[in-house]
Amino acid sequence: MVRALFLRRLNRFVVECRLESGETVLSHLPNPGRLWELLYPGVILLLEGGKKGKYAYGVLGVQKDDKWVYLHTLGNNDLAERLLRSRSVAGLEEYSIIRREATPPGSSCRFDFLMERNGEPLWLEVKMCSLFQGKAAMFPDAPTLRGQHHLSELAHLHDLGYRCAVLFIIQDLEAEFFLPEFHTDPRFGELFYEYRDKIDYFAVGTAINGDLTWKREIHQLAIPLERLPLHNRDRGLYLLLLELKTEKKIATGALGERTYPAGWYVYVGSAQKNLTKRVEGNLRKRKNFHWHIDYLRDRADAAKALPIRTGEGGECQLAREMGDLFGTAAPGNVHFKGFGCSDCHCETHLFHSPGNPLDNRGFVENLLRWRMEIPMA
Repeated sequence: MVRALFLRRLNRFVVECRLESGETVLSHLPNPGRLWELLYPGVILLLEGGKKGKYAYGVLGVQKDDKWVYLHTLGNNDLAERLLRSRSVAGLEEYSIIRREATPPGSSCRFDFLMERNGEPLWLEVKMCSLFQGKAAMFPDAPTLRGQHHLSELAHLHDLGYRCAVLFIIQDLEAEFFLPEFHTDPRFGELFYEYRDKIDYFAVGTAINGDLTWKREIHQLAIPLERLPLHNRDRGLYLLLLELKTEKKIATGALGERTYPAGWYVYVGSAQKNLTKRVEGNLRKRKNFHWHIDYLRDRADAAKALPIRTGEGGECQLAREMGDLFGTAAPGNVHFKGFGCSDCHCETHLFHSPGNPLDNRGFVENLLRWRMEIPMA
């Protein structure tokens, strides 16, 4: 293994990084997750060298503070098998592995393990979780149609008389609570809750050493299912990220014409209902402008929305925290006073960032706190 500094992600499966020799190389990333909370410019990667094919290197792991996170998805079931055979998962200690990668009769879905206890079969799917913050952990970090299909198929198998389960393995020994990541994939969260009486859910925490070997420590995480219907609703907050590649003068409704420097913009919004439609509307370019953000969105070169589903409000608090991160003025002392906050006492709900906010660790950790820690508090 060799160490390298992460520079940027070119697509889902390729990253650019710098070796200790100073050479810049492209490496294969065998993990399609978003990994925003892990891949910041300058973090340390562990690479496997000498690979054949288009890329000579492959990413194995990434350092997160004093921890390491394993990124190669192909090794997940090897760890799961070790945990199952050592009877380390409470609730599954009495089951034995019959085989891996098994397909139930009449099903189109292949599950990670077929297990058995006293002649009773159990179909088990395993999900590796690298999304953790504080004492909270969630899965997935990106929409997963495959994960939704797994839950639906397991629920169908239950109706046919089988016992079914999903095991979530969290790569952190400090996490205490687990829930599905309903902000990014609300449908996965809905199915997770809907099938709670048909599918048994297990969440365990473990971790890896600096040489990417798995530690022997393991602990069970609580799954506070009662929190899901409180937060997984089509309402809440959102952060809209907009990029201007060049400085632009934009007529902004009642605010008049304003100069917007090049860079990224973070807008804080909310919707008491129909959050999905509000977000989709802010991502589209409109013919008729109503909100301040519509004028800026029309001239932006790129847009991304980050919903925060919650029933507890907090738009102005989130705006204050964005102000603490980015300030309330852009380069050249351009002030955004009054933008997007005509119905509250905030100074502004628009903030400027010279680079992509998703490369800013403070921004991502703040987002995760709202998405993960607050719902489980």
